[in-house]
Amino acid sequence: MPVRWVCDAGVVAVRSGIWTQQQFLDQWSEKAAHFDRRPGKTWRDLQDTATMAPILWASDSSAYESWRLRFLR
Repeated sequence: MPVRWVCDAGVVAVRSGIWTQQQFLDQWSEKAAHFDRRPGKTWRDLQDTATMAPILWASDSSAYESWRLRFLR
């Protein structure tokens, strides 16, 4: 779960005093804006994703695994 990791890393940075709370919120909003502009939702609707996700994630296809990992980085 890369988004959770990003959130956890930001929380640690704020709690340790590396970032201020405002810096964390600014960073988080930039990441959210980036995902808002991603073209994925224009070519694949939510229902299609919800229907196929359990099937694809449970498959043993190494080709799909490498494709999926490429986008999770």
